[in-house]
Amino acid sequence: MNDQADTNANHQASSSHTEDQPASTEALAWRSSRAVILFLIVAAVLLTADLLIKYYSFKDVGDYPVVIQPVDEPAPADAGAYRFTDNGKDIIINVYTDAAQPIPQSAEGITIIPHLLNLHITLNTGAVFGLGKGGRPVFIGVTAIALFVIGLFFARSKASAWAFHLGLACILAGALGNLYDRIVYSAVRDMFHLLPTTGWYPWIFNLADAALLLGVFIIIIHSYRADKPSQPQQPS
Repeated sequence: MNDQADTNANHQASSSHTEDQPASTEALAWRSSRAVILFLIVAAVLLTADLLIKYYSFKDVGDYPVVIQPVDEPAPADAGAYRFTDNGKDIIINVYTDAAQPIPQSAEGITIIPHLLNLHITLNTGAVFGLGKGGRPVFIGVTAIALFVIGLFFARSKASAWAFHLGLACILAGALGNLYDRIVYSAVRDMFHLLPTTGWYPWIFNLADAALLLGVFIIIIHSYRADKPSQPQQPS
């Protein structure tokens, strides 16, 4: 009789201990096809949009189409060549017109939303807000490291952390968009000008810059919500 009671008690204790422990550890993101697909689709859509906006802005915003090419490539016969120099680094801008001039366009650019957003094409050899001009090799190296870190963070995150993955995808797209420009053109193509008539925001940026900032903001919010202690449950 005592043996049967001991067996029942041990069984109940084992069941109670099992209920206190999670049945299984949540899958990591790299093992979840849904998490991987969401991450890659968001990054691909933003990257494609960034490159398309850059292409059409430099094709249509100026008075004439503007083509940027490396210095060692010969300019087409019908192109006016303007040499853009920054800290000893030369970039050839081919303007398809008889008169060579630097990125020909009106001072206001093209109005998208009156008094709020204009398109005004320019080249930036620095980082965000034009900082670190002429530091192309450093920016490329830092971006390469950042891409590795993004992949590592994604792989080690939980499959259900979709907001975190969304933020990482935005940062990945922004980093790749500007990395492409730095490798191919030695400068980043910018075109968005906020509050153009006020002069309060003098910087010109692109979709990749906006994606980077949005991704950082999403991750900060996600981290804050994840670290916030949950409300204790009141005993019934």
